[in-house]
Amino acid sequence: LLNAQSNQVPLYVGTYTSPEGSKGIYEFSFDTQTGDASLVRETSTANPSFIARTDKFLLATNEMTDGSQSLSSFSLGKDGLTFINKLGSGGSAPCHVVIGKDGTFAVVSNYLGGALDLFQLSPNGEILSKDDTKIYNGSSVNKARQESSHIHSAFFGPDNLLYVSDLGGDKIYILDIQKTDGGKFQFAEKGKINVNLGGGPRHIAFHPNGKLMYSLMEMTGDIESFKKKNGVWESYQI
Repeated sequence: LLNAQSNQVPLYVGTYTSPEGSKGIYEFSFDTQTGDASLVRETSTANPSFIARTDKFLLATNEMTDGSQSLSSFSLGKDGLTFINKLGSGGSAPCHVVIGKDGTFAVVSNYLGGALDLFQLSPNGEILSKDDTKIYNGSSVNKARQESSHIHSAFFGPDNLLYVSDLGGDKIYILDIQKTDGGKFQFAEKGKINVNLGGGPRHIAFHPNGKLMYSLMEMTGDIESFKKKNGVWESYQI
């Protein structure tokens, strides 16, 4: 949020960490008029390769492959980030996190292991539980990089469904998130979209009109466009 006295906004940067390099999450003060950024503070946490935040808390994927891979939560305050807790992920190398609209759950994509995780959150950002994990076992034409599913990201569409990019399987999976009578969240399959083979979908974006979707292909550098017709997404431009 803009400071009433200035054009400064907080800017949070995730990094890959190392003993002689980055330490974790870096908070900058960003000037929206000049484009200048000044470092305010740093928060130590291992390989926070992707971060997402609300007005109250910030989540970071700890993209590790040694068994310590996890999702970490931090509260946001005037003195910076304060660690709340973390929980392990269902796969390896968690590389993306998205927070649900009401802040009650988060979805983590794991690049290794084909796993998509669903975490339940408290109002203050504490990670309460890992409610569901979906494992994908896809593959595609590039045997060097698409030997198995590599879940790279998950985004909510204008229809409030979750769109999950599988670089290894050349697929975009469509899921709903539902709450059980027992209070747990769970994934529900709604469909899947085939992308151009060998593309390796990484991230997607939706047009404001809700009828166009754009998928960024990591392996070819293409953007594949999809148009929604009669409730079905169809590829129409590469």
